Amino acid sequence: MIPEIPVISRRHGEGDITLNDQTKKRHRLAHEILVLVAVCLAVTLVLYFFLTFLSIALVEEYCLNHGIDLDEEALYHLDTTVFGTGLAIAAVFFTVMFLSLFSDRISYVTAITKGVDTVRAGDYGYRIP
Repeated sequence: MIPEIPVISRRHGEGDITLNDQTKKRHRLAHEILVLVAVCLAVTLVLYFFLTFLSIALVEEYCLNHGIDLDEEALYHLDTTVFGTGLAIAAVFFTVMFLSLFSDRISYVTAITKGVDTVRAGDYGYRIP
């Protein structure tokens, strides 16, 4: 490692300079948030499509069993209702899942903010987690 620049290291026998892991650690929280968003979005999409196709299939099966004939307008209203309901359920599910998974990171940021405020107040013996 080059002592003058702690963020850059040089491998023995190689002429190129590579960045250390310290620069990658700066964006770790942002990366974790993006991964949480992607995971929550994937699970929500699966839930949405499952609910949509299941509810349309159940309604059509019920109508077939009871001899109810649905015209184009009724099918359009059924699809619109199922789409809106499924979208609302998926949005609530995404919000609840994301906030429950993200609560640990929020509490960590809150602890750091509290520690910075404590140090600013003059308690220099306080250790920020």
